[in-house]
Amino acid sequence: RGPEAAAAAAGQAAAGATATAGGRPRFRAKQRVRGKFQGDIGGVNWFRGTVVAVHADGSCDIDYDDGDEEKSVAPRLILDDSRDCPRSPEIARDPPRLLEIARD
Repeated sequence: RGPEAAAAAAGQAAAGATATAGGRPRFRAKQRVRGKFQGDIGGVNWFRGTVVAVHADGSCDIDYDDGDEEKSVAPRLILDDSRDCPRSPEIARDPPRLLEIARD
């Protein structure tokens, strides 16, 4: 094993530290979650769904209830839906407003 192998192992350990809780994956297949859809490219909305696969790095594939799906969602973009999930911070800062529609 050379320095490159050691660096790769350290990188995997660091990735695992954020992807696991106590050495266990944070999520499991068939678990109900809320995922921040397209959160890695600026998405701000959280949607309910089901984990269909968990990868070695802790990322998950999610099938959302509305029919969308995402692959390899980072753990930081997933919340456990079995608990009361907080509303999206973006929604808390800027709550949706009803629009009045002028009727003629």
